[in-house]
Amino acid sequence: MSRVVKWAEGLEMDALDPADIAQYDIDLTEFLEGDAITSASAVGENITIDNTTYSGYVITVLVNTGLVDKRARVTFNVTTAIESFTRSFYIPIRLL
Repeated sequence: MSRVVKWAEGLEMDALDPADIAQYDIDLTEFLEGDAITSASAVGENITIDNTTYSGYVITVLVNTGLVDKRARVTFNVTTAIESFTRSFYIPIRLL
């Protein structure tokens, strides 16, 4: 199941079970103000990042295997033709 969300500072997703695999599509259209993404990457704290891709103004992050009772942080970096940004979003991990 893909979750498409518009980027906002302090973004927190719905909780995941530690065994869940989830895909997040982060829409950066408003944040980038028309400057398309040329590269993207992501790293996880208390969660594993399986893959990061991008298309236009959207990055897609595939996550799995979070640590139970932790607040996972996914930190992504996007680069455009003229700028680079590093931001994070959060995912609570608990037994569901």
